Amino acid sequence: MRIPHLNLSIGDIILLLFIMGFASIAITPGVVGAPMNETTHYPSVREPTECTNQSVLEHSPTYLPDPPSGTPPTHHVIVTYSHIENTSRYRITFDIPANRTSGIQFELPEQAALVAKTGFESKQGVWNWNKSTRTPSAVIDTNGTSSASLRVRGPLVQFPHGEEWLLAPSVNLNGKNISVRPATAGAIGEQYLYLGPVSVHRNTVGCQEQIYIEPAAAPENSATPPAVLDLLNESARRLDVGAADATVRIFASPTIPEGEHPGWASKNEFVAPAQFHVDHVGRGEIWIHEYVHTRQDFQATRGLQWITEGSAEYLGRRLQMELGLISPREYDVLMSQYQHVPNTSSLNRAPPTSNRSYHWGAAVLSQVDRQLTGQNASVGDLLKTLNEDKQVGRRDAEQWIGRHQNSTSNTTEPYDFHEATFSSSYPQPAYMHSTRYPQVLRAFIFHFGIGTLRGLAGVLSLLFLIKYYQSKTTAKVQE
Repeated sequence: MRIPHLNLSIGDIILLLFIMGFASIAITPGVVGAPMNETTHYPSVREPTECTNQSVLEHSPTYLPDPPSGTPPTHHVIVTYSHIENTSRYRITFDIPANRTSGIQFELPEQAALVAKTGFESKQGVWNWNKSTRTPSAVIDTNGTSSASLRVRGPLVQFPHGEEWLLAPSVNLNGKNISVRPATAGAIGEQYLYLGPVSVHRNTVGCQEQIYIEPAAAPENSATPPAVLDLLNESARRLDVGAADATVRIFASPTIPEGEHPGWASKNEFVAPAQFHVDHVGRGEIWIHEYVHTRQDFQATRGLQWITEGSAEYLGRRLQMELGLISPREYDVLMSQYQHVPNTSSLNRAPPTSNRSYHWGAAVLSQVDRQLTGQNASVGDLLKTLNEDKQVGRRDAEQWIGRHQNSTSNTTEPYDFHEATFSSSYPQPAYMHSTRYPQVLRAFIFHFGIGTLRGLAGVLSLLFLIKYYQSKTTAKVQE
């Protein structure tokens, strides 16, 4: 069957209706859902003014500037790190001055393997210098098998390496007056290290210095260091949560590490893939997510363990949107990821690094933030309270939320935080728009972004207009 004079089949008409619906979803702004979009919930208030230096313990090593410059004092023990090419191993070699007689030891990162040593003996998990040589050394393997992986803030991860570079966890050096340096090129941090050619970029926000270690092995289409540092600078100004470190090191990985969560953090340092641009949907928030971990200084007990990843995931998405790097629609698509986690258990029973902690936790905290809108309180304030209390549990968070919800002037019904965390039912996020998308559109936006969706809608519409013009021309010729 065909439509007279238009040369259009029923299939063409169905396609037209599909394109019109597709284009309307992609182009129209949607209905703003109250009250989430009424104000900027995380304004650029102030920069960190009170920072903690991670290297304040008496036996902490002295870390040379990034990159190393100058000559260490002659009385210092010099520890040199060298990559064993095309492997996940590195060697640490100690140069001990003649006046040093004791107090030199190191500990392996969790689950790393010691594959060779000279001049060290183990005692209760600590490797101590046995004085048999003044140039003792050790070879550490950080990858290859599950026993050589490292579990940090996040799931079990495999550290990447190339023929001439290595990204790995640092050993924990104990002793006075110790300086570290790479054998050729690289950057040595307190938690992580990168061995290979690098460029080091610095940014200061208040009392905090942010150091971005850019590997020469990163792909050409990687995020630019200024873009990442600008993002972290603005994030620091919007996260008035305390627990700021004097130095934050950001190690960009040349490749995307295997696993569901390609970034990880420990204390004042974190790792993220260099290829993840700050405005990528589903990827760009990783820089904020891992930075939030450097601002978490609490230990969550059972029942609240999910909040470590949940708050980092929520704030990463929220700040990425408030900074204009993704649209509210794209934010909604990210928040809808909770649907991909099976509802086989409740949030309060979720392991701290599970997908439930990430996605369900973010959904719950978005609802908490919605309740706090308009009363100068936010999830950031909750995080600040947890940092002050140090050891926190479910009741601490529940009571804080209850107090602040009761003081709000909002007329909406208070959010049942207890029910949301104890129920195995899917938690509904607080979306920015009331419009909902079919699964296929959510997947498309997640992988390609709203801009690509709008472009595709425009192309399809143009193709239909061409088809329509051709049909009219054909009809006239036939007449």
